[in-house]
Amino acid sequence: MGVWDHPATGDGVRHDALTLLSSLASLGVEAAAIVTLLLWLRRCRQNADLLAPGAARYSLGWVVGAWFTPLLMWWRPRRIILDVHRASGEDSAASSTTMLINVWWTIRVVISVIAITIMAFTGSITVTNPWFTLVDQVANVVGSVALFVIIHRLTAAQVHAVEQGRIIPQVASPASA
Repeated sequence: MGVWDHPATGDGVRHDALTLLSSLASLGVEAAAIVTLLLWLRRCRQNADLLAPGAARYSLGWVVGAWFTPLLMWWRPRRIILDVHRASGEDSAASSTTMLINVWWTIRVVISVIAITIMAFTGSITVTNPWFTLVDQVANVVGSVALFVIIHRLTAAQVHAVEQGRIIPQVASPASA
C-alpha cells in the first residue's frame, strides 16, 4: 500500500477520483445556494423599496456587488440585509431577527478570517486537525440554520405586508412605457 492510498481500499487513484467527484458535487450545490440566496435577497430588496421608499441606504446593484467587492464584503451585505429587515415592517420577533442577522454574519466573518489565515500560513485551505474541522462544520451548520430562519422571517414579514396592502404601487416612468 502506497503513502497516498486509501487505508481501506489500498487504491489511491480510486480514492482521489471519489474525492474529486464529491468535491465537485459539493461545489455545485454551494454555487447554486449562493445564486439562490442572491436572487432572493435582490427580490427582497426590490420589495423593500416598495414597502418603504427611500429607506434603503444602498442601491439595488450593491445587493449582489457588495458580496464580491474587497473590503466592503466584510460589512456591507449585513447592512443591506438589515435595511431589508427594517423596511419589511413590523416583525413579531424584530429584535431577535436583528440579533440572528448579527450572529449569522459574525459566524460568516469568523469562518472567512480563519480560512484566510490558514491559507496565508500554510498555502492550503486543507486542514487535517480534526478539532478545527469539527468546529468549522458546527459553525457552518449553526450559520446555515440562522440564515434559514432569517430568510423565513424576512419572507414572512414581506408576505404579511402584501396581505395588509402596505405595498406602495409603482408608477411607470415615461421612459419605461
